Amino acid sequence: MRRATLPAACGRPMRVTEPTEPARFDTPRRRPIPKRFLDLTALAALGVIVALVSGCTLSPVALDGPIAVNLHIRASADMVTVDAPGWFAPTSSIYICAAEPPPLPEPGPERDGWTPGPGCHAYGTHPSKDGLAVDLPLADLDARERPAFAAASDWTLLLLSIEGDRVTSAVRSQFRRPNGFAVS
Repeated sequence: MRRATLPAACGRPMRVTEPTEPARFDTPRRRPIPKRFLDLTALAALGVIVALVSGCTLSPVALDGPIAVNLHIRASADMVTVDAPGWFAPTSSIYICAAEPPPLPEPGPERDGWTPGPGCHAYGTHPSKDGLAVDLPLADLDARERPAFAAASDWTLLLLSIEGDRVTSAVRSQFRRPNGFAVS
C-alpha cells in the first residue's frame, strides 16, 4: 500500500491510502465477538447449570400468593352479580362474607372440605372452567345472617377453586354493601 498526503481545506493535511492490490470479496471478514456478548453467554450457561443442579422445582406454596383476576362485582339491593372472565377454575365455590374471611390454610389435608366458616353465606358450587358469570340473590340470606350483613359497611366476595373435595386456591374481593339492603 502506498500512502499519500493531500492538502486539506481546513489546515490539516489529509492522509489517503491507496491499495496496491485489488480487494477480495470472496473471503469473509471475521468480526470480533463483543466482550459483553461473551459475558452474557457465560452467565446464561451458569444459570442453566444452577437450574439443573437445583432440580428446577417450585415449592408447593409458590403459587399460593396473590392471584390477579379480572373480577367485576355489581351489587344492588336484591342481587350481587359476579363476572370473572379470567377465573379459570374447573369448579368454584362462592361465598359472600359480612367480615374478612379467614385465610386459606397451607396446602395439605387441612384444605380438604375447607370452608370460610359461619360469617359467610355459601352460594354453592358453579362450573367455571371458561370463566365465571353468576347472579347471587340476596334473598338467599336467612334471617340469622341478615343483621350481620346489614351492619357491615363492606362485604367480601370469596371464590374458591375446588378440585374434588380440596380447595386449591382462593380469590377475595371487598365491595361496598349495596344501597337499600334491608335486614328483613
